[in-house]
Amino acid sequence: MRINRVVKAIAVCAAVAMMMPVAGATQDQAGALKYRLWMRPGNLQVDRMPGPGPAKTYTENFSFIVSNPGAAEWDGHAPSCQTMDIVVTPVDKPDEVVWQWSHGQMFCMHVTDIKIAAGGRWKHTEAWKFSVADVKDGKYRATATFMATKQTATKEFEITSVQ
Repeated sequence: MRINRVVKAIAVCAAVAMMMPVAGATQDQAGALKYRLWMRPGNLQVDRMPGPGPAKTYTENFSFIVSNPGAAEWDGHAPSCQTMDIVVTPVDKPDEVVWQWSHGQMFCMHVTDIKIAAGGRWKHTEAWKFSVADVKDGKYRATATFMATKQTATKEFEITSVQ
């Protein structure tokens, strides 16, 4: 009889614990946020004609924005100090990485807390600098990943040669 009451008490406690929210998880991790990737200038025309002096370089600027439209603060974390990444690939060859922001960088290996206020946003901006020898004419896709949720935002752009 006494063992039955103890087992019932443990079962009730376990059920109550499973219904309680997890500390720090104020909203659904991936679904509550909105992800956008902005690029400037976007489509690029490059000059492939050799000329005097050093080769001309071009820059594509990326701004990755994660916004929290919810009424409560979003509280999450990235598994390391790397909170995001950006990868550029040809549209027709998504496994062929042309540029990756994190390539060659080192990141600390501790969990990084990320908080986004209600109605607020988290933003990270990076620049891809390249010369015409680095890329071919064609359509490209930039994919930004928010490490805290593994969610992405993509943008397509085109690189063409000046005629």
